[in-house]
Amino acid sequence: MIVKVSKLLQDPNLDILTAMGEVRHLRSSLQDMRSDDKYFNETYDAVLKHCEENEVEVSSPKRKNVSRHLDEN
Repeated sequence: MIVKVSKLLQDPNLDILTAMGEVRHLRSSLQDMRSDDKYFNETYDAVLKHCEENEVEVSSPKRKNVSRHLDEN
């Protein structure tokens, strides 16, 4: 997906409207994947499997503390 857009953007005959459309589509697709829990879980599981097959130790992600106070500045 990213490579396709990258190659397209390197074409000297590319018009600006096509370029803008492709970049918008790529951005939208990446945002959708980022917010899709199912996609994330499938990708994470595939990475864990790959690490296990290659004997790579995986540590658990650290939880970030989020402030519950609103910034009043």
